This record gives sequence, structure tokens and C-alpha cells, in this order.
Amino acid sequence: MTKFELDMDAMIKRIGLKADTIMRKIALDLFLAVIIKTPVDSGMARGNWQFSTGAPATAPITRADQAGTTVVADVTNKIPGWDTKKSIFLSNSLPYIRTLEYGFFPTSPRKGEGKTIGGFSRQAPAGMVRISVAKISGQLNRLIGA
Repeated sequence: MTKFELDMDAMIKRIGLKADTIMRKIALDLFLAVIIKTPVDSGMARGNWQFSTGAPATAPITRADQAGTTVVADVTNKIPGWDTKKSIFLSNSLPYIRTLEYGFFPTSPRKGEGKTIGGFSRQAPAGMVRISVAKISGQLNRLIGA
């Protein structure tokens, strides 16, 4: 190989490593934001976020994690080993996760007090996934000048 070819090869490897690092950082920031914004009662909703590659996890797990420390540690430990050529997922298969995200709780709380208002969780009235994706998308657009 010529010096030029060696220099180009080295540059491509550096760029690839930076791209992988950026993708890992974005994924970690997004996933952690979703986890931390998830409303907490028993901790089941927060504890059921699952990191996977290739396909989303489809079965709920019995992990209550009110503080989110276990699920955050799980995601934080798996992101560095992620093959960035594969799709990754953060999924939650609890039957009420859509209701936490989009509202539609069936009844208003008694006497106007409780965990919901107008069908939405008081802790996350705008959801947790949508607002986290919007925030990360905004940061990316500013970063790349879009």
C-alpha cells in the first residue's frame, strides 16, 4: 500500500470509531432519559425497560426498580458491547406502558386527587419516550447543523 492509502485507511478507521462512539452516546442518553422519565408507583414500569439487539424484547419481566438503578446499570453495561451494525431496542412489554406514554387512564381519581389527571399520569403527562426522542433529535439537529 502507498502512504496515501495507509493514511486514508487510518482516517477511515478513526472516523468509524468516532461514529461508533457518537452512536453509543446518543443511544445511552436516549435510553437513560426514557428510563428516568418513566413514572414510578411500584417500580414495575421503570424496571421493565429491556435493552436488546436484533429484535425488541416482547415478554414482560418481574423486575420492580423504583430508583431505576438496576435497569440503568443493565443498559449502561450493554451499550459498550453493542455491535453498532445491529439494531438496538429499548422495550417495555407491560400491558399499561402505552397508557403511561399516551394517557387514557380510564377514570379520574376520587376527589380530584391521585396519580392521574385527565387520563394522564401526573408524573409524566407528556409521556417519557416521545419527549426523550424529541429532546435527543433536537440535540442531534443542532450538532449536525440541520
